[in-house]
Formats: sequence, structure tokens, C-alpha cells
Amino acid sequence: MALGIPIKQDLIDKFFTIAESARNHKTSMLQHREQGKKMEIESLYKALLAINNDHEIS
Repeated sequence: MALGIPIKQDLIDKFFTIAESARNHKTSMLQHREQGKKMEIESLYKALLAINNDHEIS
């Protein structure tokens, strides 16, 4: 269950099967890090903080 929403096991299994096929894929953020470029972390942590604040997670 995530944020009060039940998740079926077959959906979780399918997710991991798909994720396995992308094992060698490099995200754009990883590519930027490897190239020494500035990473856009601010947008990610702001989204996490918003979820935290919305659900009072501590």
C-alpha cells in the first residue's frame, strides 16, 4: 500500500520485470553527473517535500 492506495502484487511483479530490462539504461541525471554538469536536484527535493507536507510524513 502506498499513500493509502493498495497495489496488487502482479503490478509490482510487472514493474520489476520491466525495470530489469532497463538495467543498463543511464538516466539523463546520471549522464549529467558523469559529465560534470549541474544536476537539477532542486525540483526533485521540492516534490518530495510537497508529498511529505501533504501527508505529514516525518
